[in-house]
Amino acid sequence: MAANMAFFYGIVHSLANASCAPESRMSFSAAWTNFYEAARLGLRCHVEWYDGRRWELRRLILDELLKVARQGLEALEVDAAFIDRSLAIIEARVDSGRTGSDWQRQFVERHGRDWQQLACAYRTRQRGGAPVHKWDT
Repeated sequence: MAANMAFFYGIVHSLANASCAPESRMSFSAAWTNFYEAARLGLRCHVEWYDGRRWELRRLILDELLKVARQGLEALEVDAAFIDRSLAIIEARVDSGRTGSDWQRQFVERHGRDWQQLACAYRTRQRGGAPVHKWDT
């Protein structure tokens, strides 16, 4: 959660302070489509970015957005070790393809639709402190 938060706030800070407003670089319909595609397909989706290209979301994160997040966090004067640790978790998560929702889908495939068991397993792993990309199902 902390890694997600750092990634998010770093990007938001960078984009909010960019010389060109994000909404002037992408149409609302493109942003809307990106949002729903990412919600539906996760890291497997393709999104339109500011350069007008369609990117596989994983490549966009690894090639562009991690840098943007780092710049924003550095501008906010966040501790360098925290930045490194948080963004390394995001990078490993994207490399592995294992997000929280991916873990949940795999858990259901393996154990069935027992939502109480899923919530308990999720909580147990979360309390263990390891990032989600290292969790077993």
